[in-house]
Amino acid sequence: MRVEECKAIKESGLHHVRFSQRREGLAGLASALGSVIAAMPAVMEELEQADGQRLVRIVSLDPGRRRFEIIDPSKDPPSYWPRRRASSR
Repeated sequence: MRVEECKAIKESGLHHVRFSQRREGLAGLASALGSVIAAMPAVMEELEQADGQRLVRIVSLDPGRRRFEIIDPSKDPPSYWPRRRASSR
């Protein structure tokens, strides 16, 4: 993820949902659409109950696996998330 993009998402306070497509072509598009559509009801349910900004990564179409990962960046920021600068004194 680009630094500017991460900073803008963080500053907006909005939830961010993403999916990384692994396959190309029509089969990849079908898999990506299926993954997003299958995950969104559960993602929306969790986001409706969230008490702050969340980062979501849709990961799987497999019915036996959890279809997404959700992170609270205020408690467990991912490595790409912008850090606060130390205040100068």
